[in-house]
Amino acid sequence: MSEEKKTPNDFEGYALLVGNGLGLSHPGPAMSRLFKFDQVGVKKVLKKDVLQNFLYEGFNDPEEMMQYMRIELAIAILKSYINNTDVSLGGLNNFLNLFKSIYNLNYDLITYKAAFDIDKNKSLKFNDGFLHNPIDMPPDRIELNLAKICSNFDESNRSLYYLHGFFPFFFTKKKDEYVKLKAYSDTSYNGFEQSYISLTQNCMTYYDRVLTYYRKNRDYEYNPIIVLESKSRYKEAIINDIPLLKFYMNKFKQEKKVLTFGCSFKNDDHLIEALFSGKAEEIYFGYYSPEDKKNIEKAIERVREKVSNESSQYNSKEGRYKLIPVSDWNIWDRSHQTPA
Repeated sequence: MSEEKKTPNDFEGYALLVGNGLGLSHPGPAMSRLFKFDQVGVKKVLKKDVLQNFLYEGFNDPEEMMQYMRIELAIAILKSYINNTDVSLGGLNNFLNLFKSIYNLNYDLITYKAAFDIDKNKSLKFNDGFLHNPIDMPPDRIELNLAKICSNFDESNRSLYYLHGFFPFFFTKKKDEYVKLKAYSDTSYNGFEQSYISLTQNCMTYYDRVLTYYRKNRDYEYNPIIVLESKSRYKEAIINDIPLLKFYMNKFKQEKKVLTFGCSFKNDDHLIEALFSGKAEEIYFGYYSPEDKKNIEKAIERVREKVSNESSQYNSKEGRYKLIPVSDWNIWDRSHQTPA
């Protein structure tokens, strides 16, 4: 395994896999509070709810309990967004503008906002599959079936995928219809003008409504698409159970050039497996610290032990991946240069 020095511009046209480290790399306190909550607060919410669900809410079905926890988790994190509105995206949109596809592991609205905030004069804009909003549809959401979402991803557009779900995304009981919440103030055709605060408030309203119904009936028409923090095999099982997420993962496997940024892969072996079993020919794992580097190396070794004897394709790709330091990239700096 080799290591070399690279700059962001070296990855123009690549696919980007981005994790929680993206927000933690921000120099400002507001962004750090948001993403540190994602790490620390998630564990607190999950521990609290495990006891509460069994002792007070009376959950007996594990899936019912997990769904309730997804809702509680979303509400807790969205509240932190409302309380930290002084978030500056800085040059993040310029950084994202380098890539042809973005695969986001975060549930948050930050990457989404930055991706759709990119210069409106650019000929290529990011596409999340929810492009068409029929006239008879409610103003606060878009509802599409899976076939329509899949067909909306066009090679002429740069794409934004949420491999572990997204706060504004919901699915119906049969998992054949999907909902994307919008900002209340959004009147644009493709949703590129969405307000961060308005969308956050809409999400809060929706999750509160879902929670109320769920406490009473253990059921609701729409279910949030969120892959909770857990072991890799459990994440993979949820992805395979939700057709939209499975579609995203299959698209990820088709990428030939990939950069990872802000990903430690502590519980994401399934993503490394996808890279090595897919069509990737160039894979760059970005790391911030020696600890990050060790975590990535350990994850790669775990995957190697699991699949190297099963896949000649995996063996043929050894040596095609590299670890690179990214701590000096300053992606939040507005002076960061991107292609014209």
